[in-house]
Amino acid sequence: MCGYDLIKTIFQKYNIFMSQGAVYPLLYKLKDQGILQAEFDQGNMRSKIYSIKADSEEIVNDRLNEFIRAAEYTLDSIASSDDQKGP
Repeated sequence: MCGYDLIKTIFQKYNIFMSQGAVYPLLYKLKDQGILQAEFDQGNMRSKIYSIKADSEEIVNDRLNEFIRAAEYTLDSIASSDDQKGP
């Protein structure tokens, strides 16, 4: 999907707004790292469609799992801190 569609989908699915300034640099970085490929949309030379390269799916899954573990650790740390403060 294109960057705009990605922003829209994240908002619709998770009710989180991500700015173009956050999404596009990430897409460019992942493309430069060889994880994503970008192709112009047929009939629209202004819009690029980004997709995960077939040989990069394992890398993407590993990074997602790392992110999930980091988020869980952060949330657990916050919860532990709140428990120690008491009422």
